[in-house]
Amino acid sequence: MPLYFWGDEGNRRCLESYFESFKDSQGRNVWRHGDWLRLAPRSEATAGVIYGRSDATINRQGVRMGTSELYRVVQGITEVLDSLVVDLEYLGRESYMALFVQLQPGIPLDEPLAQRIRQALRTGLSARHVPNEIIQVSAIPKTITGKKLELPVKKLLLGHALEKVVSRDALADPESIDWYVDFAKRYRHRADSGPFLRPASLPSPPSQKPVPQPPRSLEFAGRDVLEFEARPPSPVTGLAQVLLRS
Repeated sequence: MPLYFWGDEGNRRCLESYFESFKDSQGRNVWRHGDWLRLAPRSEATAGVIYGRSDATINRQGVRMGTSELYRVVQGITEVLDSLVVDLEYLGRESYMALFVQLQPGIPLDEPLAQRIRQALRTGLSARHVPNEIIQVSAIPKTITGKKLELPVKKLLLGHALEKVVSRDALADPESIDWYVDFAKRYRHRADSGPFLRPASLPSPPSQKPVPQPPRSLEFAGRDVLEFEARPPSPVTGLAQVLLRS
């Protein structure tokens, strides 16, 4: 758990990143760890299955995988210099996955190359991991330390403002994010009138019984080290939301 962000006056971005999403039963902001967790009720206790990072995981029709596996396949193609994938999951509707590719200088993304990328993903991973769209870009946005901006780009596509998702000062190339801001606007306009809908336009899930709220202990690695509080499933992903406390 980070204590603070470098250059974050008043601790604003740190609090927005990790403490803004959830509150406990008393209205206090609590830590958002960022991992998917599924509750597994048992007669003796309720256990939790941790699946891994929610911002670096692709879930296509129930098949989950890390983005690094997809990058390994895509960037194994000679013409591809770099890539970034974003998967938007919607409750009750097909997800939307966009694959952004930075190609070698002078090489355009024509249909034969796009088909080779799709076939490589279909063969190397599965048919479910073929993206809805493959888009050529001039640059893949990364932080100064070289981390791809998967979550910030995903948040842009979901309608978040740029200043809320990333600081330009943290980017290796601050101008590299501008194209994605414009693409996000065009995507959301298309999503409002096309087959891909934003979470905000989805109907409320059918009557869901609330999950019991009292905090309970969770045995982890043989020790009673965590408390968790279950919440109703997310209206976007359909997954249970769980607050973990150490």
